[in-house]
Amino acid sequence: MLKKPKGVYHFASQGYASRLGVAQFIVQKLGLDVQLAGCKTSDYPSAAVRPLNSRFDCTKIRPLLSGPVKPWQTPLEEFLKLL
Repeated sequence: MLKKPKGVYHFASQGYASRLGVAQFIVQKLGLDVQLAGCKTSDYPSAAVRPLNSRFDCTKIRPLLSGPVKPWQTPLEEFLKLL
């Protein structure tokens, strides 16, 4: 009998990008004439404490998936085409 997976499983597309990297990708794919500039999280203090690195650890879910995980750019580009 197969054991049913239990617990919390994280899933995210393959790879990592900063907020600036994602914004640059979007601007480029949409052909926008926009200048972006990076900034530090500390430049914008907030009452909410946020981690500097909030990437998901998808190690636990990978063995349960039937195929490879797409890089984050692929589903984002597919979404942008729907706009």
